[in-house]
Amino acid sequence: MIHTEGAKPRTVAVSGNMVMGRAAECDLPLDDTFVSQQHARLFAKNGSWYVEDLGSTNGTFVNDQRLGAPAMVQPGDRVRVGATVMELRR
Repeated sequence: MIHTEGAKPRTVAVSGNMVMGRAAECDLPLDDTFVSQQHARLFAKNGSWYVEDLGSTNGTFVNDQRLGAPAMVQPGDRVRVGATVMELRR
């Protein structure tokens, strides 16, 4: 589930390696002025999901903790990039 302030929430299927950001060529393009062109990446490794910041200006947060390194995420975790909040679900 993805929610950006002022926009209707939407659901997106996650697969493989997904780059999110403002750039149109991102796997998950976000219309959010607080998001960098290529902001963060969601990826699978050894059967688990991880998110990492790609050097964004405003940072990437998991459950309100700013990332300094890739972090494992699980269903129910909230990932925030800019004003966009994503909640992982099965």
